[in-house]
Amino acid sequence: MALGACHVMGHLELESSKVVYTEPPAPKLERTPESRDGFVWVAGHWESHGDQWAWIEGHFDRTRGGYAWNDGRWERRGNSWHWIDGQWTAGGSTTVRDHREVVAPTEQGPTVRDHRE
Repeated sequence: MALGACHVMGHLELESSKVVYTEPPAPKLERTPESRDGFVWVAGHWESHGDQWAWIEGHFDRTRGGYAWNDGRWERRGNSWHWIDGQWTAGGSTTVRDHREVVAPTEQGPTVRDHRE
């Protein structure tokens, strides 16, 4: 019985997301510092605190062999916005582009896009 409770708690934690009913501000353009060997840049993002938005600055995170970083994003679902945490995905290389850049469909790797697309 205790094992089932642990499983449910873990499941709820994985499924939980921050939900808001006002559109987040457009992402800020960050001046990315020079690249650092063994690190990937994790872009900043907006966080909602009640009816206020606060910008969380980007930062470097240590790379993980064989994994690519995908930044978190705000995703619109009907009349609400859901925060999707950034995550490491197996395979590929990390490619971060300006969210306004048009990407040819033949390019490979994760693409960072404006949350309002």
